[in-house]
Amino acid sequence: MTLYPTPLAALSATAAALLLCSASYAGPADNAATAAELSYVGSDTCIDCHQGKASFLETGHNFKLNKIENGQAPKYPFTDISDGLQYIKGVDNSAGNPESFADVSYVIGGYIRRAMFLDKDGYIMTGSNVRLNLAKDGQAYGPHSSLDYMAGHAADSHPFSCGSCHTTGWKAYTSEAGDDRNKQRQDNLPGMGGTFAFGGIQCEACHGAGSQHVEDPSKDNITKVAKGRTAADLRSDSMGHGMAITCAECHTKDGERKYPSYDSYFNQAFGGDSHSGRVMEYPLGARFASDALLGMDPDSGEALGAKQDFSCTDCHNPHLSTTNKDEPGHEGAMLGECSECHTDIEFASTADGGGAKGHKMMASCTDCHMPNNIHLFKINLDAPSDDQSHYSKDGKFRQPWLRAADSCQQCHSDYDAKAATIKRIHK
Repeated sequence: MTLYPTPLAALSATAAALLLCSASYAGPADNAATAAELSYVGSDTCIDCHQGKASFLETGHNFKLNKIENGQAPKYPFTDISDGLQYIKGVDNSAGNPESFADVSYVIGGYIRRAMFLDKDGYIMTGSNVRLNLAKDGQAYGPHSSLDYMAGHAADSHPFSCGSCHTTGWKAYTSEAGDDRNKQRQDNLPGMGGTFAFGGIQCEACHGAGSQHVEDPSKDNITKVAKGRTAADLRSDSMGHGMAITCAECHTKDGERKYPSYDSYFNQAFGGDSHSGRVMEYPLGARFASDALLGMDPDSGEALGAKQDFSCTDCHNPHLSTTNKDEPGHEGAMLGECSECHTDIEFASTADGGGAKGHKMMASCTDCHMPNNIHLFKINLDAPSDDQSHYSKDGKFRQPWLRAADSCQQCHSDYDAKAATIKRIHK
């Protein structure tokens, strides 16, 4: 039985593997442990044997959620937030403004661009000046470093329910009547929307819980490349606990699956049981990388992306930090350059109707084709950025391409006007 709606039936095998959930887990069924039999052992245990993967402990995945210990700021390999908390003011939560890290239970992020904070009760801090932009390049924190988040919302109205992609071994709190699968909250905090084994995305998030593998190491009782969980897995008694999670389960917006139905917006619109979905307006491109790679037609649900056959690991070494690829030990984070595949790309000159020769000197491929880490690649300058042709019929979703507002705005304030004068960038 196929798991995808009719419009997706023509997907290539690789694209289908990226989009669709798979019920398979670990290795051959007669040797693989079931998720219910497994428990998590922690990344430090994994590294005891897989010492060549120790660099993974310095990647951003590990720092998606960080518990406050002994009232001290979390420690990060390449950033420091310890001096930033003093600028977190205007908190609407009933717990009030944090006076020190002792008033914080967990920090969300803090590795790449910003940090968010959970109060002592486990609720996400909302209000004015409650998010922290990270200080970089020797800059100091100041009032300019803090940002609003859901200002004006009711106090304690944002419990932490992000654990499926910010923790390892997440199980949502089962609030529906008669659903007793998980009536616990992490650390007994009322704002925690579930429980987890470890904060952050650890080794076992992607490879599956490792208790059996540690006792009897075998390729048959651990997942090397995750295929992901079905909605049925998430609705089961185990709630998918212990199973390996694929990249696409988290690097999507339209494909998010949440308790109690675990039915994503995309699946509600087109049926099936998918990981990914249509492209939505969102400022951080890596967050919906799977949606962008597939390049869904937002009105038909058909995958159009030229890179739909790509896997994340075609370009990224998952055990190294792309963000900090210039740091010692992370030099091989990117597995190749654009020009290694696109060997015949030349810029059009003015004589060719391009007027784009300067781009070769001032811009890299990713500046235009992956602005803000958006993985759409294709650029369409046929119409102004706000033209309806760039959106779905209902205006809620993006077409699977970049506009002038995406690709040109970081250098040109008059991006649409500039784009209208250039017929082509490449020959």
